[in-house]
Amino acid sequence: GFDTCAAPSAATMSRWLKSPYRAVGVYIGGVNRGCAQANLSASWLATILNQGWHYFPFYVGLQASCVSGFGDSPIIASQAAAEGTAAANDAVRQARNLGIPARTPLIYDMEAYGNCGGPVITFLSAWDTQLHADGYVAGVYESFSNIADLINAAGKMTEPDVIHYADWDGKAITTSTYMPSNRWTNHQRLHQY
Repeated sequence: GFDTCAAPSAATMSRWLKSPYRAVGVYIGGVNRGCAQANLSASWLATILNQGWHYFPFYVGLQASCVSGFGDSPIIASQAAAEGTAAANDAVRQARNLGIPARTPLIYDMEAYGNCGGPVITFLSAWDTQLHADGYVAGVYESFSNIADLINAAGKMTEPDVIHYADWDGKAITTSTYMPSNRWTNHQRLHQY
């Protein structure tokens, strides 16, 4: 699969059927989403599904307070749980408006950050909890540099069901030295390579 900042037109998606790809990432919302989505609608999703595409929805909300150069809206440590819940509620609203059914993974795009993982884990745990309550599958996108925070929080947080991790090794595989061999192993990994 691949993703573009803005959803391409249905005609472009039809032309891309000549490629080996059959999945597209779509950015459904979030305060730090970078592109306007002129094409993204329930009818666009229905059209690309009929063309033979699959999709994976991303939500680009608040980012870690120690992230540099990405977005303008950070997580406030003292409000991290409430903010994670609010982000999940908004993502579910966006998903439902687009006709994305329950039991679909909604993936939180958490860009690479420095040494401020505590509030991020609190935020993501609340995101995961609320998505579960709303009937959606909880996913998280993380850079290889921050996966350790999720791994170290195992058993202390509501964990994501799906992990989309960035490890720019050029290999189209879902094994990595950054990922433990016993975690997210049942078709629960997406690898940005």
